[in-house]
Amino acid sequence: MGKIPSSLRSAIATSLVPKPASNPTPLPAVRSQKTLFDSPSLSDAEALFDSLLASPKSPGIERDFYNSVLQSCSSLSTLQDSFSFLNHMVKASPSFAPDHSTFHILLKKACRLSDSGDCEVFLAEVHKVINFMVNSNVIPGKATADVAVTSLVSVDRLDCAVELIWVN
Repeated sequence: MGKIPSSLRSAIATSLVPKPASNPTPLPAVRSQKTLFDSPSLSDAEALFDSLLASPKSPGIERDFYNSVLQSCSSLSTLQDSFSFLNHMVKASPSFAPDHSTFHILLKKACRLSDSGDCEVFLAEVHKVINFMVNSNVIPGKATADVAVTSLVSVDRLDCAVELIWVN
């Protein structure tokens, strides 16, 4: 008793070991991130946005579309132009109501400004976004604080992140 016959052992072992697939499924190709905009010009961005709205293929545009367009524009433009572009988007498409994720795009942009070394400058830009958010009736919450701190830390501005938390 207690011994398993060798013929049974080999049968169990071969049935438990998965056989490699003869035709493995290829991994999907990684899509490159393509931006809608090729110029940091605010007027170019506004013109492109207006043409997207006028397209007959855009009857039920979702908020994700607007946020993607804002993200794309913001990646090339200044923070001030991003503010202006968001204002243009709201005026051009009254059905668009910016939400937290919309303002988080601007907040990330503000936190990642690399041309200034002073925390006061970084945080002044962060406060501009937060004030814009509040003035648009979108109340910042814990997620907004998390986005700000994470974005500041991602550009090695832990000092500014700490100051943001302690002061506010």
